Amino acid sequence: MQDAGGLIGRLQSHAAEPAPFTERWRELARGIEGGVREELQMMHPAPRILERAARPVLDPTGRQLGRVEIYRDLTAQRVFHSKLLQTEKLAALGQMVSGVAHELSNPLTSIMGYAHRLLARQDLPGRTEEVRQIYQEAERAGTILRQLLLNARETLPERRPVSLNQIVHRVMDLQRFSLAAEKIRVEIDLATALPLVPGDPGHLQQVLTNLVGNARYALEQHGQGGTIRLRTKRIGERRVLLEVADNGPGIPQAILARIFDPFSPPNQRASGPGWGWPSF
Repeated sequence: MQDAGGLIGRLQSHAAEPAPFTERWRELARGIEGGVREELQMMHPAPRILERAARPVLDPTGRQLGRVEIYRDLTAQRVFHSKLLQTEKLAALGQMVSGVAHELSNPLTSIMGYAHRLLARQDLPGRTEEVRQIYQEAERAGTILRQLLLNARETLPERRPVSLNQIVHRVMDLQRFSLAAEKIRVEIDLATALPLVPGDPGHLQQVLTNLVGNARYALEQHGQGGTIRLRTKRIGERRVLLEVADNGPGIPQAILARIFDPFSPPNQRASGPGWGWPSF
């Protein structure tokens, strides 16, 4: 049978803190009074959390003959507890976001109302387009709030006939100045007589804005300008395609599996040659 020193020597390299692990084991070997219950952090061959319960073994006279140690793996239990806490945090965050969305909907409604009144005036030469942009952006912000409420299961998504070409024009109107400043060329190829598709225009505009923004970020990091191409076309009797592509550096293999993670940084989202949005 292997002596205690040899066993400690073999196990200490597996612990998260080898020195305290070794010292505690030797302390128990020198003798314990009553029972001991504690946790051990192990790192090899895989991270584990172990619970150690130790009790002395006594003879009839009360002299300690040795000790009994029982180990229990708590890793799965701790992972489950951690996920439960994360779920509770997300639930609380969802309630907070829902409340914020409700509070913001009132001022946005006012902004859209005033912008609509300005659009109806005839004494604002040269300012109509700017007011229209204010109205459209307030409308888009309202759509984002509705999406937040949808995620909180309080509202249903909007579905109505949508013109993909109109979505493309609206997004590019908002992105034009930023793209020009970064020396990024935009090629737009929109099919004529494209049929309307059922969908949520706010969601589609947000998706396209994100795709163009990711492509712009990738080209900006590349540092040499570049080209972003947007194309719509009909692919069959009841399907149309909206495609976004750029000649950037592409998606690093290390983050390819995370491109659809919500709220991820721009450099962890999809961008690069040949990236497209699914057909509708």
